[in-house]
Amino acid sequence: MRLATPRDAGVVASVYLESWRAGYQGLLTDDALEVQAQMRASYDWNAAIAQADRIVAVAEDDGIVGVVECEHTPLTGSRPWLHMLYVLPSAWGTGTATALLDKALAAVDRSRHRTVWLRVVEAQSRARRFYERQGWRLDDEMLPATNGLFRLLHYRHDI
Repeated sequence: MRLATPRDAGVVASVYLESWRAGYQGLLTDDALEVQAQMRASYDWNAAIAQADRIVAVAEDDGIVGVVECEHTPLTGSRPWLHMLYVLPSAWGTGTATALLDKALAAVDRSRHRTVWLRVVEAQSRARRFYERQGWRLDDEMLPATNGLFRLLHYRHDI
């Protein structure tokens, strides 16, 4: 487990897209999956890695197998957010996601915030079960949102 560097951006993008596709497989048609993946391919990982208010960390096992992006010190005074946590399907069930999540939560804790939030697609039951096992709970105070495709639920984790 380590912080990502600008040299990792291309590999991180590939890991993110492969994992994202696997997470949405069965929720979208193949055509829609490809359209959405192409839109997500433009995400600027170099900018995310360089931002002072967040960490981007990677997990390695013969190469990068997972990535987490967490805004631990919001510049706008808003809430800390876990923006992304993606692990290659070949590393599912290995503890990689838990280790990445722990790294993100430690960054939030160091920034002296007591709570962190995330949004998860309601239809992604596997992801929801993972977060719930890690102590995340639905935030009843925040209304569901949408990503334009699916209903998003807000979860919170108190540190």
